[in-house]
Amino acid sequence: MFADGMKIATILTIVGFGLIAIAGKKKMLRILGGAILALAVVVILLTGFGVIP
Repeated sequence: MFADGMKIATILTIVGFGLIAIAGKKKMLRILGGAILALAVVVILLTGFGVIP
């Protein structure tokens, strides 16, 4: 079973890639998707260091 942090990170990653995939030429959506992916990486790191259970 995944830890809560990994569940959140998985969802964020899927949403981020989804936004980038739909975005196409729309720059704002691609930036948003990238930001969500960056957030997913931060969540993974925090989970690794035990900040998020």
